[in-house]
Amino acid sequence: DGLTKTGWFIFSMLMIAFLATDMISGCKFMYHSSKVRHTLVSRIRWFVAGLCMCSVTIFSFYVSTVYNQIVSKNNADLIVNSVIILFVMEIDERVFSALAALNGKWTASHVDYSDSSSASEIEEMKEKIESQEKELGILHSQQKEITLRMEEMKKQTDEIASQASESTHQCAAKESMTTIAAESKDSRSDTVAEKG
Repeated sequence: DGLTKTGWFIFSMLMIAFLATDMISGCKFMYHSSKVRHTLVSRIRWFVAGLCMCSVTIFSFYVSTVYNQIVSKNNADLIVNSVIILFVMEIDERVFSALAALNGKWTASHVDYSDSSSASEIEEMKEKIESQEKELGILHSQQKEITLRMEEMKKQTDEIASQASESTHQCAAKESMTTIAAESKDSRSDTVAEKG
């Protein structure tokens, strides 16, 4: 019989079905490490965890492939060996689940640690938001103050413009009165000269 493309296809589907979750989780960890909202330490932890998960997943797929090329003589051996390898890789998760079922306190510290780090990150974000809100409040009050000053300056400018307009009208009125008076004086002196 020997190994055929069908056997390798089934092997690949089994490996992908079991390893895809770890690969996707590792990629998500690395993606979350790029988020600026996390602290530098947590970003490094996210990246290292994601890199390790992806590396172990790829390495497992590679080692399983090489191992099966060397050991397996037919398709049945290939599938049996891959199932055994995948079972061995899943043992740690099964042990963790069993411990959690047996006594939740044994595994609670792991969950509490992630909750406490999330809580500290949330507190840091709240503090940043509060400080930014304070800065916005200060800027808003400064903006109101500037707006009030501008309105006062506009009122003063309008008052000065109206006073200037009144002064101009008064000057024009005085000038016209002076001109009229001068013209009437000239016309009187002309009439007196003509009579004389």
